[in-house]
Amino acid sequence: MGSEAFTAYLAQLFEYFERQNQVVFSDSHQKALIAAVNDDVIHIIQQQLGLTLLRQEVSLDNCYVTANHALRDEYKQFILPSEFFYFLYGTFLGGVSQNLLRTELRWPEFLPKDDKLFWECMRFGQKRR
Repeated sequence: MGSEAFTAYLAQLFEYFERQNQVVFSDSHQKALIAAVNDDVIHIIQQQLGLTLLRQEVSLDNCYVTANHALRDEYKQFILPSEFFYFLYGTFLGGVSQNLLRTELRWPEFLPKDDKLFWECMRFGQKRR
């Protein structure tokens, strides 16, 4: 799936967000999102943020996993699928608050240039869930 196809998928995802009073992130939503992610998307995230998007959830109790929630953001190396989903939701909510149309949230333009902004947007989406 190229950049255009991923942008189209995100538009559908944002339409889903718009229709829901309270977004519930099921395993099937996360699996569909990660299935839509290809190596180009992962490469862009790695290049811009220096983080690697994992294709499946991992146990956060493993000390070797740097996605551990006890780890400060600046030391994280991985993005869990659920964290990516929360980031997208936070981006959508931020776009709504700025009166942007969902079609104006294009991939990869809305991806922040640094990981600090990514984690802030992810937490925003997670809190509003």
